[in-house]
Amino acid sequence: MPNSRRGALGIVRKVSILCIVAFAHFLDHAMGTATIHTVIVWFYIGNEGLSVIENAAKAGAMGFGSRKRSKMPQPSKKFIGVGVSLS
Repeated sequence: MPNSRRGALGIVRKVSILCIVAFAHFLDHAMGTATIHTVIVWFYIGNEGLSVIENAAKAGAMGFGSRKRSKMPQPSKKFIGVGVSLS
């Protein structure tokens, strides 16, 4: 996959996440709660944090040995996120 297409898909994914969070905020505002958007925001924070750790481990920046790296959960090659396939 060319880098420009990969970058465009990344931007689409981030905009989709923003739309999901905005919709969750709208639902919470309509219901008078602050639960749904809080859960969704923390889910995405955790997801991005795990992604940063995985990328740092792949780059060898965090001192992860091959033993620790092999024990990290790997995403499947099925559809992930908002319909973007990793294959």
